[in-house]
Order: sequence, then C-alpha cells, then structure tokens
Amino acid sequence: MYMKNIALTSESAVNSEAFNTLLDRRSSDAVGLLGKQDAFTAMAESVVQPNIRRKQELLKKNELKIVVAGNVGSGKSTSIKAISEIPVISTETRATETDALHRKETTTTAIDYGVAHIENTKLHIYGAPGQRRFDFMSDILCKGASGMIVMIDNGCLNPLTEIDYYLNQHGHFLASSSGVIAITHFDDNNTQTSLLDYHTYILKNGFTCPVMLLDARNKQEVEKVLFKLLLQIRNSKNGKI
Repeated sequence: MYMKNIALTSESAVNSEAFNTLLDRRSSDAVGLLGKQDAFTAMAESVVQPNIRRKQELLKKNELKIVVAGNVGSGKSTSIKAISEIPVISTETRATETDALHRKETTTTAIDYGVAHIENTKLHIYGAPGQRRFDFMSDILCKGASGMIVMIDNGCLNPLTEIDYYLNQHGHFLASSSGVIAITHFDDNNTQTSLLDYHTYILKNGFTCPVMLLDARNKQEVEKVLFKLLLQIRNSKNGKI
C-alpha cells in the first residue's frame, strides 16, 4: 500500500483530498489504472493545486516550483527528504522493475513533495517517478515549474544512455527553463564514466546544463545543487525574482 508520511496541512501545495485518494489505493489498483491512463492522469493532475502551476503567481510571492527527475535509484526521494523543511509527502510502493530493484525495494509511483528555502526563496520541490511507465507524471509536474534537476545514477549499466533518455524526454522544458544535471553514486561503483564524459555528452547534444556531483543523502550538497539552479533561474530572461 502507498505510504502516508504526514497529514496534509492547508499550506501544502497539493490537493489533500486527491492526494489521499492516491495514497489509499493499493499498488495493484494504481497499476490497473495505467491501462486507463487518462483516468490516472486526471487523478494525478488534481493532486497538484492549480495555484502551484501558475509560475507568475509564484514568482510574485518569491516562490518557485522545482521538479526533480531522473532514473530509478538516483536518489530523488532521498535528496528531497534531506533538504525538506516539512515531512516529505511521498507515494512509494514496492518496486517491480529490474532497474528499480537494482537499488531499493520501494519506488515512487506518483510524486514526492517537499519544501525548502534557499536565499530567502521558497522552493516547492516535486520528485517525479523513475520507472518509465510513470513518465507521464513528469509532464504533469513540469506545468508551471521554473527549473529541473535531472539526477543520474552513475552506477547504472549505461549512465550516458540514461542522460540521453531524460534530455530527450525533457528537452522541450529544458530549452526554455533552467536545469542542472546531478550525478549520484559516483564513487561507489566500478563504471568508467567520468564527469568530463557527462559534460562532453551534454554539450554535444545541444544542452548547456551544468553538471554537478551529488551525494543525495547530504543536505549541504543538495543545497548547493538547488542554489546553482536558483542562480540560473534568477539570471534567466523569464525567471527573474
């Protein structure tokens, strides 16, 4: 069953009734809904309050919506838990895909949500699922977002292929919004992919996102990545706050 971590408050940037509906569904029910993706999408859409999707309204309040995407096991949920100033809202269930089981027993199926303040700016941080059958959730979460962190597990079989996948999936968003690539599990595996390899690959494919190493468990490192993203947003033509 989905894990309910906290009781939602009136300040949460999610629709509590819709979110609890998602939480209360057993994983088998949720997977069954994927066969009726429009129904599942409509339910997921209702989780994110309309006001959180209105970028300009957030900017006026010195608030930003940030999306954290990336492959399974890259540390998306862990990073949000490390930085969030509120108990993280999550929708985790038992992992079933091989890539998910590579790192952990549970995986996000809808969203993670946390809040942090960086440089007096309130960040609403949304984590997208890593399993590809839930890719449509990323498109939902990107509505009204000002920036994205793409997290890649350097210990997966082919991390450059993973970057290629997420740059293609979110290419349209990153073309008009700020982004940072965060590489995790860099020192705890035997892969030969270097940080220079990542920089070169990203530039070769027409993107200018900075690449940073990240220990998703470390609050200070997560803060550095968010600060880098915040600077990009502030310096962008449409994202000044």
